[in-house]
Amino acid sequence: MPNNKKDFALTFTQSHPDIVAKELEKMPPYKVASFLKSIPISVAPQVIEKMLSKKVAEICNILEPEKTTKFLTLMEIHSVISVLRHLDPERRRSILAHLPSKLRLCCKILLRYSDNSVGAWAYPQPNIIPFDYTVAEALQLIKNTQNRIPSNIIFIVNRYKAFIGFVDTYKLLQSPPDALIEALTKESEYCLYGTMKLDSILNHPGWEYFDVLPVLTSDQKIIGELPYRTLRKALETSNEQREAIFTEDMIAPVWKIYSSISFSFINLLSSFLEQKNEFSKK
Repeated sequence: MPNNKKDFALTFTQSHPDIVAKELEKMPPYKVASFLKSIPISVAPQVIEKMLSKKVAEICNILEPEKTTKFLTLMEIHSVISVLRHLDPERRRSILAHLPSKLRLCCKILLRYSDNSVGAWAYPQPNIIPFDYTVAEALQLIKNTQNRIPSNIIFIVNRYKAFIGFVDTYKLLQSPPDALIEALTKESEYCLYGTMKLDSILNHPGWEYFDVLPVLTSDQKIIGELPYRTLRKALETSNEQREAIFTEDMIAPVWKIYSSISFSFINLLSSFLEQKNEFSKK
């Protein structure tokens, strides 16, 4: 394929990953795998996250575990979990073994829960501070912690790592550096448990006061946090059928506008892959 056509295919993929994802779902997994290997590693996850998890799993069965993990490490954690759930146990173990240690641990924790439970949708590694820290120590800990979910509260635990309450982020920033976290902590009974069913917590009283709640084990240890917006998303996409409906609803209006462009892109894509396969045979 001439460079200008390849550039067009790449640009279209970056601009309309949802449309490309829908078309790739209709193609044989081996062709999709070849395409994903031919585009920049930073672009592939944009498309993969828009595809049905079952289809992505079929592609992961073809790709080398090392290549698969490169894609997964750039994806949102719940998208990764959804894909892993569709793999057979042996393949799942192989891919998990190639993941970075922190991501591997997070995946193993979330995979313990059924896909319609709170634990499966909790974001691991929330901001957690021991009650006996000073404000200065707490701020340094937060600075060194990678948390992708911004929140206006920080969870506080005791030395048994059990949840005891929270500290308001704004109040923390306004407090003297030598102030103790224990003095700033507000005890809270509002929490979720990993084994709870998603549809049972939609009217949880904690949502009246917080946009994110801690998710605990039976012994009160924090396994993650669940934002309210994630709960709503989970209720819509907790199984493959709902995911398919959601994808169709999102794409339909745009698809009417871009259908002619999309078909042209797919023709270019198929042509490129066929030429690539022929070249590799020589």
